[in-house]
Amino acid sequence: MGLLYAYRGVGWMKYTVKVNGVDVPLQTARVSALPLNKLWDGEQRPVEQTEEAYFVSFDLMGSAVVEIEVEEPFVTYELRPRSFCLQDIRQGNRITLQVDRPMQFTFETDGRHRALHVFANPPSQKPMGRNVLYYGKGEHKADLIWMQSDQTLYIDEGAVVYGVVYAKDAQNIRIMGRGVLDSSPYRRGDDEHEGGREVQEALLARGLSKQEVKYCGNLVLNHCHNVVVEGIVLRDAPLWSLITRNACRDIVIDNVKLIGQWRYNADGIDICNSSAVTVKNCFVRSFDDSFVARGAYLDGESGDVEDVTVENCVFWCDWGKSIELWCGHKPTALRRITVRDSYLIHISASAINIATWFGSEATVVEGVVFRNLYIDGENEYDNLVCESAENRGYRSIPGFIPRLTHVSVEKLGKMKGLGTQLCEPVTDFSEFHIAYRDILYDNVCCDDPRLGVDVCALDGVHTIEDVRVENSAFTIAIHTRPPQTVTIKTE
Repeated sequence: MGLLYAYRGVGWMKYTVKVNGVDVPLQTARVSALPLNKLWDGEQRPVEQTEEAYFVSFDLMGSAVVEIEVEEPFVTYELRPRSFCLQDIRQGNRITLQVDRPMQFTFETDGRHRALHVFANPPSQKPMGRNVLYYGKGEHKADLIWMQSDQTLYIDEGAVVYGVVYAKDAQNIRIMGRGVLDSSPYRRGDDEHEGGREVQEALLARGLSKQEVKYCGNLVLNHCHNVVVEGIVLRDAPLWSLITRNACRDIVIDNVKLIGQWRYNADGIDICNSSAVTVKNCFVRSFDDSFVARGAYLDGESGDVEDVTVENCVFWCDWGKSIELWCGHKPTALRRITVRDSYLIHISASAINIATWFGSEATVVEGVVFRNLYIDGENEYDNLVCESAENRGYRSIPGFIPRLTHVSVEKLGKMKGLGTQLCEPVTDFSEFHIAYRDILYDNVCCDDPRLGVDVCALDGVHTIEDVRVENSAFTIAIHTRPPQTVTIKTE
């Protein structure tokens, strides 16, 4: 099939899993082995920086007994999220536990590497009627799946579809199932190497611009309305995994599982310049940022992000931020963004981030609620590194501690090319007006008190007002520094 990057799962498998005494197929995914990222320079990440992970996915009718047998000796193990308080029994190399509701959790032996991800789904119903694009059990090489209005895509349990799903200017779409959408055969949109360019070429043939093709993941909704994405697994995206962009509206993302995101800049779910979006019951393991609500930034985007709700989700971030609210170089507002009842089982740079890169004459973030968030800490954290010509390879720095929350302007200046992340210095800051206000942290819990809190405004350029902390074991003090061209450190 000509897969560029996929780990095909041949040979030795680490786990055997049974549900109510019946074997469940074990599937594999390539994930990051260490937190080493870089700005895109035309060369994809070496697979030597990755490792295999495992997952099982099954529908749950009532409750079930889950048995996990590990095919090698281990000393310690953990079930995350810790706050699920799953009760288990260990007998040698076998762990038994009862699952009484749909959920997603991980089973990790002797640390976080080569973990098992368990996805217990609510029952699925196959759609009936016309306009259903159906993929049954087995492997399918689909390349570009172009969705049109009033169409349903169903990827059934046991199906692995190698492709990318894209919809533009469409409405009333359903993307559903219990199978896997795998984009491992395809290069990212601005990768000029030979091979793996089928999706790039198909999108260009449909009249998309090179910039639109550049931002292509497992699944992209571009100016779409009334869309439901439910139940499927998204594996190995070329860039960001699940993207809504260019004024999407009325979007529901439910019980979607993201895994195998290991390539450079591989975000999880990016809600870009979209409104009335609900993300619920999802599992996201991303290499880069796990969930981003992103203001107007991409080509053709303008206006605001409003009424976005994230609830009952589990996030694992291997490099970057777990939850981020982000504004760029265009005037934009992020309003009424709520993240609640969710679990951050591994964090990297920070758990909760509000940031502006570049800045504009009218950037606003307001009406934000972080409520009932549960963060699992570590005994030791791996420091993240952004590789550059002067800073090659991974170097561990003992004592690194992530931030619980970071609220700031991370880059201030003129953007130097979309997607380059480069910033031209400026000396006159009078044209920048950035405001964050009405931000609530309510019952944000972490079992590691060492995590830092950094909330910083820029005098005369960036204001932060009405930040409240309730029912949480941390406090926030807003500090101010003079404006200057601010850029992200390389490590």
